[in-house]
Amino acid sequence: MAETYVGIVENGKVVLPKQAKLNNGTPVLVVPQSDSENEWLTVARAAKRFQISATLLRQWIKSGKVRVHLHDPKLINASDVEDATEQHELLGISMRVIEREE
Repeated sequence: MAETYVGIVENGKVVLPKQAKLNNGTPVLVVPQSDSENEWLTVARAAKRFQISATLLRQWIKSGKVRVHLHDPKLINASDVEDATEQHELLGISMRVIEREE
Protein backbone atom coordinates (compact mmCIF):
# COMPACT_ATOMS: atom_id res chain seq x y z
CA MET A 1 0.00 0.00 0.00
CA ALA A 2 1.31 3.42 -0.91
CA GLU A 3 1.87 6.04 1.75
CA THR A 4 0.75 9.61 1.20
CA TYR A 5 2.64 12.66 2.41
CA VAL A 6 1.82 16.30 1.93
CA GLY A 7 4.74 18.65 1.41
CA ILE A 8 5.45 22.11 0.10
CA VAL A 9 7.79 23.44 -2.56
CA GLU A 10 10.71 25.52 -1.31
CA ASN A 11 13.34 26.84 -3.72
CA GLY A 12 12.12 24.46 -6.42
CA LYS A 13 12.33 21.32 -4.24
CA VAL A 14 9.55 19.37 -2.55
CA VAL A 15 9.98 19.44 1.22
CA LEU A 16 8.20 16.63 3.05
CA PRO A 17 7.30 16.49 6.74
CA LYS A 18 9.95 15.13 9.08
CA GLN A 19 8.14 11.78 9.54
CA ALA A 20 8.57 10.93 5.83
CA LYS A 21 11.43 8.45 5.55
CA LEU A 22 12.27 7.49 1.97
CA ASN A 23 15.30 5.58 0.77
CA ASN A 24 17.40 6.97 -2.07
CA GLY A 25 15.99 5.83 -5.39
CA THR A 26 12.44 5.44 -4.11
CA PRO A 27 10.03 6.35 -6.93
CA VAL A 28 7.53 9.02 -5.93
CA LEU A 29 4.51 10.64 -7.52
CA VAL A 30 4.22 14.39 -6.98
CA VAL A 31 0.78 15.86 -7.59
CA PRO A 32 0.21 19.58 -7.06
CA GLN A 33 -2.82 20.30 -4.89
CA SER A 34 -5.01 23.15 -5.92
CA ASP A 35 -6.49 25.39 -3.31
CA SER A 36 -9.81 25.68 -5.13
CA GLU A 37 -11.66 26.64 -1.94
CA ASN A 38 -9.76 29.94 -2.02
CA GLU A 39 -9.74 30.28 -5.81
CA TRP A 40 -12.13 32.70 -7.48
CA LEU A 41 -12.85 32.73 -11.23
CA THR A 42 -14.96 34.70 -13.66
CA VAL A 43 -17.96 32.88 -15.10
CA ALA A 44 -16.27 32.67 -18.51
CA ARG A 45 -13.07 31.20 -17.06
CA ALA A 46 -14.96 28.71 -14.89
CA ALA A 47 -17.10 27.63 -17.86
CA LYS A 48 -13.99 27.01 -19.95
CA ARG A 49 -12.04 25.28 -17.17
CA PHE A 50 -14.86 22.93 -16.14
CA GLN A 51 -16.25 22.57 -19.69
CA ILE A 52 -19.78 23.64 -18.84
CA SER A 53 -22.01 26.38 -20.20
CA ALA A 54 -21.98 29.86 -18.72
CA THR A 55 -25.79 29.72 -18.69
CA LEU A 56 -25.72 26.66 -16.43
CA LEU A 57 -23.20 28.38 -14.19
CA ARG A 58 -25.47 31.40 -13.84
CA GLN A 59 -28.33 29.07 -12.87
CA TRP A 60 -26.15 27.55 -10.17
CA ILE A 61 -25.27 31.03 -8.91
CA LYS A 62 -28.96 32.00 -8.71
CA SER A 63 -29.83 28.76 -6.90
CA GLY A 64 -27.03 29.26 -4.37
CA LYS A 65 -24.99 26.22 -5.44
CA VAL A 66 -22.07 28.46 -6.38
CA ARG A 67 -20.90 31.32 -4.15
CA VAL A 68 -20.14 34.78 -5.46
CA HIS A 69 -17.16 36.64 -4.01
CA LEU A 70 -18.17 39.02 -1.24
CA HIS A 71 -16.14 41.97 -2.57
CA ASP A 72 -16.27 41.26 -6.32
CA PRO A 73 -19.58 39.94 -7.69
CA LYS A 74 -17.91 39.05 -11.00
CA LEU A 75 -16.01 36.22 -9.30
CA ILE A 76 -17.30 32.78 -8.30
CA ASN A 77 -15.78 30.07 -6.12
CA ALA A 78 -13.88 27.36 -8.03
CA SER A 79 -14.52 24.69 -5.39
CA ASP A 80 -18.28 25.27 -5.59
CA VAL A 81 -18.17 25.03 -9.38
CA GLU A 82 -16.19 21.79 -9.17
CA ASP A 83 -18.71 20.29 -6.73
CA ALA A 84 -21.72 21.43 -8.77
CA THR A 85 -20.17 20.05 -11.96
CA GLU A 86 -19.61 16.65 -10.33
CA GLN A 87 -23.20 16.59 -9.04
CA HIS A 88 -24.48 17.56 -12.49
CA GLU A 89 -22.48 14.76 -14.14
CA LEU A 90 -23.73 12.21 -11.60
CA LEU A 91 -27.31 13.31 -12.20
CA GLY A 92 -26.80 12.91 -15.95
CA ILE A 93 -25.43 9.39 -15.49
CA SER A 94 -28.33 8.47 -13.21
CA MET A 95 -30.85 9.77 -15.71
CA ARG A 96 -29.30 7.72 -18.54
CA VAL A 97 -29.43 4.58 -16.39
CA ILE A 98 -33.10 5.20 -15.56
CA GLU A 99 -33.91 5.75 -19.25
CA ARG A 100 -32.26 2.44 -20.16
CA GLU A 101 -34.21 0.56 -17.53
CA GLU A 102 -37.57 1.91 -18.72
